[in-house]
Amino acid sequence: MVVLLGLGAPALAQEPENRSLPQGEDVEEVIVPGRRLENLRVEIERLEEVVYERFNALNSDDEFDIQCLKQAPTGSNIPLRTCAPNFVIRAEADSAQGMLTDGRSGDGNNHSRAEHR
Repeated sequence: MVVLLGLGAPALAQEPENRSLPQGEDVEEVIVPGRRLENLRVEIERLEEVVYERFNALNSDDEFDIQCLKQAPTGSNIPLRTCAPNFVIRAEADSAQGMLTDGRSGDGNNHSRAEHR
C-alpha cells in the first residue's frame, strides 16, 4: 500500500493538461448577473418598444407601422401583449365588422372556419 501511494504521488502532483486551450492564452471570464424574471420581462418589453418606435420612425409607409396592445382574451382576466402592423389590425377589424354585418342580416354563415379566418 505504501509503495502504491509512493508511486502515485508524483503523478498526482502534476498539473493536468488543458487540451482545449493553447499554451499561454488566458481564459476570459464571463459573469452573468442574475435577474428576477419580472424585471427581465419588463426590460424585454421596453426594448421591444424602442425597436418598434425606431422602425416606425424609419418606415415611410404607415401601413407597416407596428402597434402593440395589451388585451385580455375572451374568458380571461390576464392581459396579453400583442404587436402587429397597422394593415393586419385594419384587416382583422374589417373582417370582424363584416362578420357582424353578415350575422345581423342573416347573409353570412358564421359557422365556417374559413370565413372566420
